[in-house]
Amino acid sequence: MVFTIIDINGKNDDVFIYFTDHGAPGLIAFPDDELYAKRFMATLKYLHRHKRYSRLVIYIEACESGSMFQGLLPSNLNIYATTAASPTESSYATFCDDPKIVACLADLYSYDWIVDSQTHQLTRRTLDQQYREVKRETNLSHVQRYGDTNMGKLHVGEFQGSRNKDSPENDEPPMKPKDFVASRDIPLHTLRRQIMMTNNGEDKNLLIEILGLKLKRRDFIEDTMKLVVKVMNNENKPIAKATIDQTLDCTESVYEQFKSKCFTLQQAPEVGGHLSTLYNYCAEGYTAETINEAIIKICN
Repeated sequence: MVFTIIDINGKNDDVFIYFTDHGAPGLIAFPDDELYAKRFMATLKYLHRHKRYSRLVIYIEACESGSMFQGLLPSNLNIYATTAASPTESSYATFCDDPKIVACLADLYSYDWIVDSQTHQLTRRTLDQQYREVKRETNLSHVQRYGDTNMGKLHVGEFQGSRNKDSPENDEPPMKPKDFVASRDIPLHTLRRQIMMTNNGEDKNLLIEILGLKLKRRDFIEDTMKLVVKVMNNENKPIAKATIDQTLDCTESVYEQFKSKCFTLQQAPEVGGHLSTLYNYCAEGYTAETINEAIIKICN
């Protein structure tokens, strides 16, 4: 995997990073690959050590997004981070039942912080004020905050820019979020909406067939993980739990094995919901070798 670091001026730059996609415990997903929490943290420490930024704000929208920072992000890197969800829960989409559009139009966390930015003067609005408002409004998951909390008194505009000073704070009242769907259920929800909104009989039958295949795949993924669990149940329970570093090293190994032998997040977002099982085995102290053997036994 190759990551390119944007060449910024350096130690005087205030930087804002916003990421949205799928996630799982200890990783966030890109269209073709994943970024693991430990590697992400090593990159952030490198950027800080080499003075590639002055202050950095990170917003992440993904399932289990809190796991990218919890127990990992120190408070001395000049980084302020918030996430859409805790390390153990899904994030949610919203505006999923538009009468004319089959897709969900937003995710709840992103919609809430964008609305907050659009309806306030960002030269006066602080990061902590935005965090508290987004946490209150994003009521289906638990928005989290990590890193240097002293940065919370800084103004949002120092990172997101600011509106024209003559612009009114409220151009018009924002729509209240509605029609929520768990992020990993969006593809199936969208397909069901397509079926409902399609009048052509031939197209409808094809979509129904595709939905059936996707449901079978979902069940097959679930059954596969149940078999892995069945194999793991025959292993002796570890005496000691793993440290966070040991857990993340183990997690990366077993995720890569599962991706190679079984399924990938890119094939089906439902995979992310089952990766927590592998993460939990790592956290309990099982070795990567033991878990990988179970994966190979089922998926090889």
